[in-house]
Amino acid sequence: MTMKVIAIHGSPRKEGNSYYALTQVGRSLQAEGVEFEIIQTGNKFIQGCKACGKCKENRDGKCAITDDMLSDTLQKMKEADGIILASPVYYSGIAGTMKCFLDRAFSVSAANGKWFRHKVGASVVAVRRT
Repeated sequence: MTMKVIAIHGSPRKEGNSYYALTQVGRSLQAEGVEFEIIQTGNKFIQGCKACGKCKENRDGKCAITDDMLSDTLQKMKEADGIILASPVYYSGIAGTMKCFLDRAFSVSAANGKWFRHKVGASVVAVRRT
């Protein structure tokens, strides 16, 4: 069975430094026979969590906000063996869209049996000092 790793790319710059780092990781994984996919979130419109509680109330694996890419990406994350999170560092934190994505992804996961609890995870960050 082929392992599958999903990389969530949170930079608003589609082919910036964190993307370059992810492609290097991806090449290494693919050389070992691992299926690898990068999902770009940083330049998409992703709303933040509204704390409505629908994910806990419904427990259907979905967020109540349905007009962005979260639901489709959540399904891919759930099916993956490993998850890599990549973001540039802005003012000592991750990119804003990535924060919105993760807040909602982790809320839905927690409400539905903690999908990500035993998955292999890693982070890739890009930092520049001026």
